[in-house]
Amino acid sequence: MSKYTLLSKEEHAQKSWKRASNYYHAQSEVLVQLLIKELPKAQQTLPIAFVKQNNNIVPAAVLGVANKKNLFVAPNNGRWVDSYIPAVIRAYPFKLAHAEGRGAMLAIDGASEQIVDEGGSSFFDENGLPSKDLEQVMSFLQSIEAGKKDTELACAELQKHGLLMKWDIQIELDDNTMSLNGLYRIDEEALSKLSAEALHSLQKSGALTLIYCHVFSVQNVAKLKTLLKLHTQAGLKLEEAEKALQNEKGELDLEFLNGNGTFSF
Repeated sequence: MSKYTLLSKEEHAQKSWKRASNYYHAQSEVLVQLLIKELPKAQQTLPIAFVKQNNNIVPAAVLGVANKKNLFVAPNNGRWVDSYIPAVIRAYPFKLAHAEGRGAMLAIDGASEQIVDEGGSSFFDENGLPSKDLEQVMSFLQSIEAGKKDTELACAELQKHGLLMKWDIQIELDDNTMSLNGLYRIDEEALSKLSAEALHSLQKSGALTLIYCHVFSVQNVAKLKTLLKLHTQAGLKLEEAEKALQNEKGELDLEFLNGNGTFSF
């Protein structure tokens, strides 16, 4: 279970952290918020829907359909079985915590196996200042925070122009139907009726990026069924998942596994 605490020199000066070797921490995540800046990459491999969050509409990666099971995390070793990992998942075990009057502060999951006593990246340097690696993490988290605001503004344009409609995803497997409800998708008929002025407004806000990436990503819903089949097989192997996904959508780009680009878009 996650146990986030504020990062401090007093408590963490002698601690360090390792890069993720697995994504078990995300194995129960079925819907994960996406940022507008990551959609061009995310839409290539992940289904994207719109969901309500804190009275706002935001885009989210659809990573499963039921039982709090993230189908993109291989159950036998926790590796991610596709080429794009949402930014908020890559940010773990870090996140920004907001304290009244103190602004955004860096917090870590102290229960994470990535937090170690030695052998990882130090939180602080010999002078007690944030290490270069930690500064990189902070910059990444701040970029996520700013990206959320931009994304919410673009999504507000979709609502303003009445472009969202309810969407329930259903996957049939072995005579069973699994459903993920409460989602929204782009109403393409409503989109086709917009005026030139409305389209210009969508383009200016970045909402057209949301629309195009969502529409192109819908084809990836079929991938959920492929992964669901594999997750039902005992002893799922990563190689089986990769092979199945290659058959679905060409050759996979697994460059992310070498550790490069963890804190980038």
